[in-house]
Amino acid sequence: MPLFNVNEVPEEALRYGWSGVVKADLTITPEGRVSACTIVQSTGHKLLDDFTCKVLMMRARFTPAKDKDGKPIESHYLTPPITYKFG
Repeated sequence: MPLFNVNEVPEEALRYGWSGVVKADLTITPEGRVSACTIVQSTGHKLLDDFTCKVLMMRARFTPAKDKDGKPIESHYLTPPITYKFG
């Protein structure tokens, strides 16, 4: 299932046919939600990078990492490459 609908993509990206690949480092809370997003590979378009973090922080959910006692802990997740290609 896609993380977002094409209608949500910034209009400027669609209008100019931007493309690029982005990767993000996500901080995952003990509850499995994204609390922070840092772009580690940019599309070259700040608007698309910001959109990526916005969507991931709103919608991504994870099974939390656990410590040696089985207690959920904060962790990090590096996304696979996310490719944008419009136009």
